[in-house]
Amino acid sequence: MFSRAQVRRVLQRVPGKQRLGVYRFLPFFFVLGGTMEWIMIKVRVGQETFYDVYRRKASERQYQRRLEDASETELQQSINVRASHCSGFSCCRARALGIAQAE
Repeated sequence: MFSRAQVRRVLQRVPGKQRLGVYRFLPFFFVLGGTMEWIMIKVRVGQETFYDVYRRKASERQYQRRLEDASETELQQSINVRASHCSGFSCCRARALGIAQAE
């Protein structure tokens, strides 16, 4: 590993300290970020890039959400239909509770 003094010595050798101060490292990180982005767009691992995987996962999540919303809507409609033909404590509720209905 590097000692703290060695790291400090290397950082002191980066030009632009008087003019830019701490911001003299900004171009390095800008280039590093651009390189990472280029790799994520262009470099394929197997058959897919990072953004192919991202788009696929986002699409799968959206599809799952739609299925859940549709099933919740169907469940709510089914409850409303049952409740509309039963009034008070009658057939459906009694059947759900296992109580014999008195006729």
